[in-house]
Amino acid sequence: MNYPLNILHPQELEVLYKMFNLQKKEDKKQRLELKLSKLLLPAKGLFQKGMDYPEFLNKIAEKNKIKFLKTDSIYEKESTLFVKLFSNNFNNLSETEKKHFLNELQAKGLTKDQVASITALSTIGAAQLSGFGVYLLASSTVGALSSALGVALPFAFYTGMSKVISIAIGPVGLLLAAYPIYRSYKGVNSWDDFKNRSNDHYSLLLKEGGSLVHGNYEHAETVFNYWAGLRIMKIHEKEIEISKNEKSIEELTNKKAKVSLEKIDIDLKIGTFDEKITSEEHEVLFLKRKISEHENKIEALKKEKSGVRGKQMTLDNYIAKMKDEIREKESEIPLLILKIDELKK
Repeated sequence: MNYPLNILHPQELEVLYKMFNLQKKEDKKQRLELKLSKLLLPAKGLFQKGMDYPEFLNKIAEKNKIKFLKTDSIYEKESTLFVKLFSNNFNNLSETEKKHFLNELQAKGLTKDQVASITALSTIGAAQLSGFGVYLLASSTVGALSSALGVALPFAFYTGMSKVISIAIGPVGLLLAAYPIYRSYKGVNSWDDFKNRSNDHYSLLLKEGGSLVHGNYEHAETVFNYWAGLRIMKIHEKEIEISKNEKSIEELTNKKAKVSLEKIDIDLKIGTFDEKITSEEHEVLFLKRKISEHENKIEALKKEKSGVRGKQMTLDNYIAKMKDEIREKESEIPLLILKIDELKK
């Protein structure tokens, strides 16, 4: 059925198991995929064939009036849906609600630029799926849902996103992740009150009721946002690794070029010494009377040459070491690219 469960490690899967009340250890992953495939079917999919993942995406998109391009890959559809679901929910708020929400984000520590990157998500397409706003939304969604269900995810793994995650697992992240359900609470007088009630909302998703006619779209969208957020985080982390490797390669290449120029200078000096030695040796042949004087001079020059050659060997070894480091960094890039391709499948 091609649901993207293979991109999740056991702790990340545990969030989904709890969402579907899958307690037994036997075949939990297969049972989860079966439940996912029937989540959007009427009557909980009784006596019906389950949906595959493309159908699942199309169904949510159709419900929210979101259109995909015919040429979109699964990952591109997923990215479009993730951004557009946020955009639709945000744009459905009144201007007063939007202003209140954005002011609260800034009051809890975000800069104006960071808040602007979040509001920009209401207008950008999946092609611009990058930047602080997207990564904060993704990690906030994942963090809020996993926390509400009592699963501690290893966010320390995402070293490249540490700054974003530190915000996402705090008050700002919970507020951002919970914004779509603002209107579902009557009598909420403050955002703090709303924040305290948000965990109750996520807990209700454990009940798989939904509509007997249309399926459980709220549950499905929450599940989708969870793994779409995780995929964004995982891909961004790999992109950061590639960027770091490329930067290291550039630095090593520049160092290699600098040392190579230094080696050229040393080579020229050695050539000069060789010419002097040859000249002195010729003089020895013709000036027998000054053999002792010239032999001493030759010995001195040879010692000096030896010292320079030692430096030459050291530089050669250093260059060889840097070449090995460059090859190592270059060899990592295809592996990281393959991992990104696997994550996009």
